[in-house]
Amino acid sequence: MKQNSVRGKMVCFDTDFMVALLKGQSEAIKKAEEIESRGERKTTTPIGAFELFLGANLSKHRLKNIELVNDFLRNLEVLIFDLAAAERAGKIEAELRISGKPIGIRDSMVAGIALRHEQKIITKNVKHFSQISGLSYESW
Repeated sequence: MKQNSVRGKMVCFDTDFMVALLKGQSEAIKKAEEIESRGERKTTTPIGAFELFLGANLSKHRLKNIELVNDFLRNLEVLIFDLAAAERAGKIEAELRISGKPIGIRDSMVAGIALRHEQKIITKNVKHFSQISGLSYESW
């Protein structure tokens, strides 16, 4: 897995999108081809990588799926979860809890990382990510 904190024309894959790609879902493949045609670099977060490995380790075909996840992640840059991203994630989670609309620590961390690296998230989880001010996302 590559690690990068460089900004630019990049998109950050959320777990739901990566799982759909790994399963070969046509809608996700179409979106990936669209992203490729726009020349955008593809990233994910350490949280997304964790969630893929969690799923692989819990699956019936554990070793095969771990290898599949490793192969998939080699083609993405993994954004760094640094102090600035942690601060943003903590603020997001606190504000949403106070407002009575928590989205969960993992999604707050993903949002904090995406904001820190100025990334647009590719996700179907619009319900959670739409609550975060300044966060760019694109549904598939």
